[in-house]
Amino acid sequence: MKKVLCIALALTFCLDIAAVASAATYELTYSTPLAQTQSSTIYFDKALDKIEELTGGDIHFSRTYSGTLGSEHDLGVMVTNGDIDITCVGPGQWSDWDESFKVFDTPYVFVDFDHFDRLLASEDYKAWLTKHGDALNLEFVVTFNQAFKGILNKERDVYSVSDLAGLKLRVPDSASLIEIGNAMGYTPTPTAAADQYMSLSQGIVDGADHALWAHQSWKLTEIAKHYSETNHALQCVFFVMNKDSLAELPEDYQKIVRDAFAECERDLAAQTRLDAENSYALAEEEGEKIIPYEDIDIDSFKTALQPIIDSYSALDPELYGIIEATATAE
Repeated sequence: MKKVLCIALALTFCLDIAAVASAATYELTYSTPLAQTQSSTIYFDKALDKIEELTGGDIHFSRTYSGTLGSEHDLGVMVTNGDIDITCVGPGQWSDWDESFKVFDTPYVFVDFDHFDRLLASEDYKAWLTKHGDALNLEFVVTFNQAFKGILNKERDVYSVSDLAGLKLRVPDSASLIEIGNAMGYTPTPTAAADQYMSLSQGIVDGADHALWAHQSWKLTEIAKHYSETNHALQCVFFVMNKDSLAELPEDYQKIVRDAFAECERDLAAQTRLDAENSYALAEEEGEKIIPYEDIDIDSFKTALQPIIDSYSALDPELYGIIEATATAE
């Protein structure tokens, strides 16, 4: 009897070891063109940390930042092909595969932060995003904005598009943002995000096209002291996950992933507003000259950009209609 009991205990022990050994561990790769110190990256890292914690370490993310694995375009190709699992890419890059995403870069399409938040909450928009994500084998897990963009440069005050003539401004390697820069009258100079401080300090570019807080986060305001609040675009960015990578997770883990990213999206929306608000006090401390929206010849910008507005809005009338419909609260 004792021998039988010992054999039974041994078999139970072996089965327990086998169960532990076969416990699923999911190694996922996350890579972003953004710096690790940017607020959006910090919040996304928190979401990844939370997923790892709630799954008891069964899901683990390897992480690289600042374009270590390649440009936004490269990362977009990798996540679509499944070579990496998650990345962060702007609409100008997604338009390389789906021109509808250029609609997000349409100048002056968003009225304010509330407008953008209403779009994200729209069931029509969610359905649109799912449909276009499915076509790319992607799930758009977080959409956030980087606040309204303006022009920073180290040469002169900019009050109208005529003041942009001759300026070389850094833009991402994005077809839409290059087209917009040309329409505004400056020379768009594609530069990796991590290289823009060096490019500005060496005179390769004269400035950049970002929201004020983003200029500050890249420390560009240490060199360039003229900022014009043109508000010509509310730059949005997408965190995306390969659908096959998500589908391979157990259903309860898929829910943990989606819930963590939904919380991240809400937190980022609040943080962007805070960053935008605080950027003006910081600009004053740094001796930055701010040309306010009210003092700028906005009509000159809208006139110069009208062909872009007409062209981009026509690429996907359904999406543009959804954005227009959410411009005001019901």
